Amino acid sequence: MKRLFLVLFLISQLVVFAETKKVCATYKNSNKSYLVDAQILSGMELAKATYNFQYNALSKYVVIFWGQGEASVIELDLPFDINVFGSTGKDQKGYPWSISSNTSFCF
Repeated sequence: MKRLFLVLFLISQLVVFAETKKVCATYKNSNKSYLVDAQILSGMELAKATYNFQYNALSKYVVIFWGQGEASVIELDLPFDINVFGSTGKDQKGYPWSISSNTSFCF
């Protein structure tokens, strides 16, 4: 638990360094969508910021902060920028997500 808190704290410090984007994040298991601000960064940036080298340096990650001490770290399937068609990936528990820059139809 302490390790998770430390990782979340270190990730929260990314706000200064990462690109922030308004995205539509859809949890594929329930098809529920959320209009949220997300931090988008490379695995290398994430590893450096958290001092945790479990992240794939060649991957792109989306970090969504839900509340104090709560975050989802989603590794995208492809290391490209998020677009209106959506990018798919899995969070740290292996659950599938779709992340889209199209925020007009996020419901």
